[in-house]
Amino acid sequence: MKCPDYPNKLQDLNVLISSSLKNCGIFNKTEHISLQKKLTTNLPKVRVNVDDISLVIGHLLTNALDSMPNGGKLLIESRYCKEHDSCVQISVSDTGYGIKKNKRDKIFWPFFTTKGEGKGIGLGLAISKRIIEDYGGKINVASTQGRGTTITLCLPAAFKSAKPRVAEKMH
Repeated sequence: MKCPDYPNKLQDLNVLISSSLKNCGIFNKTEHISLQKKLTTNLPKVRVNVDDISLVIGHLLTNALDSMPNGGKLLIESRYCKEHDSCVQISVSDTGYGIKKNKRDKIFWPFFTTKGEGKGIGLGLAISKRIIEDYGGKINVASTQGRGTTITLCLPAAFKSAKPRVAEKMH
């Protein structure tokens, strides 16, 4: 249920990604992390509340960084949805620990965490899933233990746009 005090507006996913990266101070936390952004230009906008989606992206980035305490690669992407031409996607991929197969179906449960004692309370992904579903979207996880995880958000586009072009930025 949406709060009427926080109206949904048309948002550019790439702007949301860039501001989320900046706001969570990721550039200060990436001493041993190779960060790559792969953002598709001219994506259709999504009708969301900027704070909601920024919170979700922040949760995904925090989890990715936490899974790579000794360094690794972090990739954040925006693109047209591979499955639905009326949707757009954001993916956050890391080369961290990965999630054990027997725990993947539990990661969206409230208070379930794969982190060690005192490292998290297990609400980030549960909240994120609820937010994305409230906007009519989906959140998916692909993970291989010891190799990393990719979390993909699929959100309905407000309208279709021009054919995508990919711009890569390395940090």
